[in-house]
Amino acid sequence: YEQFRFQGRRGFAHVASHQIYNLHDPLTDEKPRVLHWCHRSFCVQPAHLHAGTNADNSREMVEAGRSARGERGSGAKLTEAQAVEIRYRYRLGASPTALAEEFEVHPRTIWSIGTGRSWTHLGS
Repeated sequence: YEQFRFQGRRGFAHVASHQIYNLHDPLTDEKPRVLHWCHRSFCVQPAHLHAGTNADNSREMVEAGRSARGERGSGAKLTEAQAVEIRYRYRLGASPTALAEEFEVHPRTIWSIGTGRSWTHLGS
């Protein structure tokens, strides 16, 4: 985020822009953060900014497809193709232990994928 100094204080440029130009959408206790519709942290265009919460920010990130899920996640050991195969074979009755050995993951991981509790973005 772009920062600036004014009268000895440091601030964020997008917050200042929002507070100056978007008087119709003030920061409040219910909406304490300035969020970007454009999802570009360096943007200071008032039309791209709005007040919201951390939950709003997370929801918008997921809706925009910017969240790290599936194989893009930092701890991912499987590809989406492998997860689809595991889910399919699990539902056909394959042994979770055998699948775990084959894919070199914990049987609990197989269970989570097979039951749809993880890799939820792949659908059922």
